Amino acid sequence: MRATTTEIPQTMSIDGLAERLDVSPWTIRSWVRQGKLASFKVGKRVLVKQSDALALLEKGFKPAAR
Repeated sequence: MRATTTEIPQTMSIDGLAERLDVSPWTIRSWVRQGKLASFKVGKRVLVKQSDALALLEKGFKPAAR
């Protein structure tokens, strides 16, 4: 079976997601470690599906004020 672009999830790195959400990469890593945000590894890279990040934000998780 051949993969199509709709079957391939859009992903972001920990650093990329942190920059996009204006939080520390350690905040994202903490969410992953606590089980609040799903992630997966490709080689040494840890990636997060954009849909999982959006779902987390829709649940009301907000970064602490700096």
